[in-house]
Amino acid sequence: MTRTAARARESVHELKKIEGGLANTLRKLREELEKLEREKASLFEEIEDLKARGKERVGKLREEVETLREEVKVFRQLVGTSAEDTFREQNASMQ
Repeated sequence: MTRTAARARESVHELKKIEGGLANTLRKLREELEKLEREKASLFEEIEDLKARGKERVGKLREEVETLREEVKVFRQLVGTSAEDTFREQNASMQ
């Protein structure tokens, strides 16, 4: 075998090793991309679930706040009425 043929064989062998390494790298990249796509989809699902739960919580809190506002209104009316009655009673007893 001539030197040129031996070099050619070595070059071919090196190229096959490089090709194998590139194929391995490509396979790993594809696997990583697939894994990341699955994780992305899972995270989007979780985000949508959290948004829905957040909206539900906001709705419940709005209802609670409205109920508390109504209670404050009622208590203000009661306190206002009681204060007026007490004031009238005190004025009546002074006359």
